[in-house]
Amino acid sequence: MMGIAVISDIHANVYALKAVLRDIDNRKIERIVSLGDVLYGPIAPVETYRLLLSRRMKHIRGNSDRGLLIEAGDKESTKYLVRNMLHRDHLNWINGLPTTHSSSPFFFCHGTPYADNTYLLYDVRNSGVRERTDEELAEILSCISEPYVICGHSHLPGTKIISKGNKTIINVGSVGLPAIFDHKPFPHKMESGNNNAKYTIIEEDPPGSIVIKHVEVPYSFEKAASKADSFDRGDWAYHIRTGRTREL
Repeated sequence: MMGIAVISDIHANVYALKAVLRDIDNRKIERIVSLGDVLYGPIAPVETYRLLLSRRMKHIRGNSDRGLLIEAGDKESTKYLVRNMLHRDHLNWINGLPTTHSSSPFFFCHGTPYADNTYLLYDVRNSGVRERTDEELAEILSCISEPYVICGHSHLPGTKIISKGNKTIINVGSVGLPAIFDHKPFPHKMESGNNNAKYTIIEEDPPGSIVIKHVEVPYSFEKAASKADSFDRGDWAYHIRTGRTREL
């Protein structure tokens, strides 16, 4: 099995995407899978779209991608801003993306196999964010036959092995947005703690043994942050610069 580079949550940060693709090319990895949330963000959605389509890779759709298919009513929102940058061809491409992808022994999804806006490894409650137990994860993945489940959405890279159901769960992290604050289902934040672009390599080495490598790539993050600032999105700029959020 050749190596697979899995990317997710670019969020229109073309500067981070260029750095990650350069790193992937330097490692001579030809197979790339993108787990979604690619164009939603106040940086460079059209440029991100063009770069992605210039490369051969498998795409699935994320929750923010899906959200762009819905008209934005709030003119102050990021969705409204991005929708005004995109054309019908961009939206048609998003609409045509599948929500999951299976390629044995791997199952790829954005959030969970059944919900693109739900974290797989984490549960958000009114009392805060907690890690899901092995029993909870085994139940969520009980209908998935593949032993490796690869996801994004939380923006936090990590790997968890659960003995029940013989599953390995891999969150690949975020290429373009190292921290997020969300109001749903309850106000919460997810912070990686640094401004590097993140993705994951999965390879077979030696034969029959799967090796997982979480990769961090430094890049010119100030270009992305300044672009967010220019669209009056200081919150996104802060996330990009620091890997943290000022909310909560």
